[in-house]
Amino acid sequence: MVEKRKAGGIIALIGALYGIFGSLIVFNIHWQEAYFAKKAQELAAGEGVGVCADIIKWMYPALTDIAVIGSVILLIASYLYWKGHKNAWAVAMAGILLMVQGTGFPIVAAASAGLFPKYVLLFVPNLVLFYLFMTYVRKLDSKIVIFATIVGMVYVLCLFNGVASASRSLSHGGVEGTAAQFVAVQRLNWVAVVGWFIFLYGTLLKKKWVFPLFLGAATLGIVGGVQLGLDSMINEGTAFSMFLMAPIFSVGLLIYLLSSKGQKLFNDWVGV
Repeated sequence: MVEKRKAGGIIALIGALYGIFGSLIVFNIHWQEAYFAKKAQELAAGEGVGVCADIIKWMYPALTDIAVIGSVILLIASYLYWKGHKNAWAVAMAGILLMVQGTGFPIVAAASAGLFPKYVLLFVPNLVLFYLFMTYVRKLDSKIVIFATIVGMVYVLCLFNGVASASRSLSHGGVEGTAAQFVAVQRLNWVAVVGWFIFLYGTLLKKKWVFPLFLGAATLGIVGGVQLGLDSMINEGTAFSMFLMAPIFSVGLLIYLLSSKGQKLFNDWVGV
């Protein structure tokens, strides 16, 4: 496959340095701001428990770790490009997928608190890296780029549902309250994230053994998100819950990949 290796090395270096320093800078100026804004919002609404604020307190640092680690992996990819290593692109994509995941949720959390979501300054460049490496550094088939986009969306959305399940578990009183339905699925969403990551990454690398993983990832994405979405619609009176997006996309991918058309796309891509 034709690859612009010099361009890949330069883009990886720029993206890695921006990701490392940008993630740390944005976190330092935005973490407390988002925490106190969400806490004030909850107090004003009479909730008084600060559950969502506590989610920000713990999730922002964890996701920033993921973003920085991804950026460091991308920096390693830049070095591998410089050394002419054949797996530089593969290493770069692993880092980029982590960078995207680490900068998505904070946008939603900040926006819901009425703040400008500063993590958009990281998430958008990370998305640009994702597409640059699939369409410029290596020019992948357009169908695979579209497919990777859809799988990538589910990969990110399942993490949102995992965070939301943790929040609902706390706000519903934990083991002494009515949180059982959320506690039951909270970790399943995390596993779905891992499953989609492996499936997407393996697909990009043309690893045929990853194909069956979509069954597990999609099923976990459905189970992990349906209760959350239905609870929002029933108890909060919303016409549609965004928490249903991960299950909906998971169902769509499940149907598509079980079909002959979906299997043909995958098999043609990996060379089966």
